[in-house]
Amino acid sequence: MAGNSQMFSGFKRIMWPLIAVVCLVVGLLIGKFVLTSNTSVASIKNLGDKTTIAADKLDTVMAMYTYDGKTSNITVKDVLELSGNLDSAKQKDGSYTLPSADGVLAAARTQIVLQEAENQGIKISDKELDEYTTQQLGSADYETLAKNYKVDVDVLKKLIREQAMTTKLREKATGLTAPTAPSAPTKPSDDNKDKATEDYAKYVIKLAGDQWDSKKNSWKDEAGSYAAALANYDFDGKTATYEVATIAYKTAMTEYSTKSQEITQTYQKFFNSLFAKATLSLSTLAS
Repeated sequence: MAGNSQMFSGFKRIMWPLIAVVCLVVGLLIGKFVLTSNTSVASIKNLGDKTTIAADKLDTVMAMYTYDGKTSNITVKDVLELSGNLDSAKQKDGSYTLPSADGVLAAARTQIVLQEAENQGIKISDKELDEYTTQQLGSADYETLAKNYKVDVDVLKKLIREQAMTTKLREKATGLTAPTAPSAPTKPSDDNKDKATEDYAKYVIKLAGDQWDSKKNSWKDEAGSYAAALANYDFDGKTATYEVATIAYKTAMTEYSTKSQEITQTYQKFFNSLFAKATLSLSTLAS
């Protein structure tokens, strides 16, 4: 569906920078479709020996899928727009590069997820869109973001809104929220990594969370992950070195990775349950 790289495994990602940051759709859609025609995936990739298609043929249907009793078409344009930039597929002669079978499947899976979100009444207000964009990209300045990512503003907002819908859907369905990756400690400005500071101590305590007893200024449990990782250091909660902060960061990353993998599996099961109810027919677009 940034990026938390552990959360984005499985399916081919859309090839543009923004998706690596905000798109969980393609990264998590690892479901299976029932191919209702005799067309193989290999033949779709060949597309009847075609590699491009004329601009006036972008509405050509590449696939049809049925989900929740509703049958929908997927056109060449649908697949190309999923990348966020239709122009990137445009050739010098005005034709467009045909997308692969993977692209068709990504489009179908994305549309199914969005259809399910709509079925459950999930919507994203403009305020929520701004909040989500700021959270994921650091700003809701769509004009600047669109310029940076070389994409149309309306397309950018559409993709982010759809991603926000996907996030809402999966969290509603699973009751789980994807964890936030910890930030690495800032290197000392004077390059003195042996200097103990109050800031590094606060950084460690923040990462450790409820494993640290602030009233006693000690670990609640010496067997805890942070206490164990820092067992060879005399951490008093008042000051710490960059080295100690780095060890705490590595501990946090390990826990983040473990939790991410667990949640990803739950997300995947949910999305798979949607795709298992869908059927898909692919067309070769043969002349």
